[in-house]
Amino acid sequence: MSVASPISGSNAREEPRSVSPSLTLRDSPRPLRVGPYRPHGELGAGGMATVYWATGGAQLGMRRVCALKVLHDKLTSRENYLAMFFNEAKIASEITHPHVCGVFDYGTAGDKAYLAMDYVRGKSLAAISRAWGDLVDPQLHAQRIARIIADACEGLSAIHEHRSTSEPELRVVHRDVSPDNLILGFDGFVKVIDFGLAKIGERGEKTQSGILKGKVSYIAPELLHGDPPTPSADIWSLGVVAWELLTGKRLFRKDTDAETLHAIVEQAIEAPSKVRPGLPSNLDAIVLRALSRKPAERYRTMAEFGAALWGFLRTRAELVQHRDLRAWLAELFPGEEADLRARIESIAHTPALSVPPAARRSSELLGRVRARFGRALPARRQSRWVVAALAAVVCCGWAAFQWSNAHAHPLGTSRASLAGFSGLTSGAEQHIGDGLVVEVERANDSEVTVHVRAEAPHTAR
Repeated sequence: MSVASPISGSNAREEPRSVSPSLTLRDSPRPLRVGPYRPHGELGAGGMATVYWATGGAQLGMRRVCALKVLHDKLTSRENYLAMFFNEAKIASEITHPHVCGVFDYGTAGDKAYLAMDYVRGKSLAAISRAWGDLVDPQLHAQRIARIIADACEGLSAIHEHRSTSEPELRVVHRDVSPDNLILGFDGFVKVIDFGLAKIGERGEKTQSGILKGKVSYIAPELLHGDPPTPSADIWSLGVVAWELLTGKRLFRKDTDAETLHAIVEQAIEAPSKVRPGLPSNLDAIVLRALSRKPAERYRTMAEFGAALWGFLRTRAELVQHRDLRAWLAELFPGEEADLRARIESIAHTPALSVPPAARRSSELLGRVRARFGRALPARRQSRWVVAALAAVVCCGWAAFQWSNAHAHPLGTSRASLAGFSGLTSGAEQHIGDGLVVEVERANDSEVTVHVRAEAPHTAR
């Protein structure tokens, strides 16, 4: 008989949590800046890295909110960890799929190694399983879980089928499929996250002999016998996730790792409907096939697992849609989506560091400068003035960047057409408002050098 512990409220030792790009935002000590990104608070930390919610990208206007994963300082000097970190970044940046959390940037900045990924506004399946309480309608619950796992199958199938353009013979295995690494967004879409343990075929980063990677409770039994990881191992792990979400209990986790590993190899696996009365029995065979201890008896591919789940879903009176999952998540976490959106938008529409407002409102600045100095220009020079004014705006954008990095009063210098600044006296300062001062120097017969700086506090108007 299967002995399963509840998902929540168990006295069993907690496994290490993954770093998720969708956990609750919280303020914490953080680096001031990592490359072009500014962290605002910590999302989570793991053995290799810390993930922050961060903003970055544009110096003017709205900036992108992302999840910024930063490798721990103590690991950046160790080549194997650095290679593993950028292995994750490379794989994820090449995969574009609605059920995979994308990475859009990665690199190094000083002594920091980082990757920037989409910030998934939602909850991990682990958090959801702790929130739903008693299942009042097992049939509806089964349909929701079947749809979530079917969508996860699509994301993992995209990962398995991915072929690198440089090395198309290599194959990817996630190797850490678990409830912490599957996120249900507030939009109702499931995202697969965390490729930190992915392996690229036989020529990629190899695990040291005798060391298993992944959360112990979700490791496929063949890996315990020393077999190399294959996509079938991910199918097993997702089968464990499906069983646990359906029943609300843990399948293999015990008080010690040794007991857990023994259960993975030997423990009888009961049908979900036997553990949770009321679940549809025609879902049992679908889940149990994924949990066959012999890989050859499982689904051949993740896509085949997903197709079996879709076959079940189509037998229901109503198909669970993404909007239904979105409504369910809002019911489990009332008000959290609105609170999260408000907090993110308050950050996204304000400057990353203290900069004069005019430096981030280019169109308003252009109008102000034109109104101040354009009247002194002859009509035939207006087209040249537009070019020069745009140069001034570029200069102010550069000014904002310099301000954010140095906090010094001089902001930037740019070369522009003399025609655009004929209304200014060479060497004279002109206050253009919002804490900015423009000064021009004649460079030659056709050009001037434009200096932009912030007004000193005692002279600001």
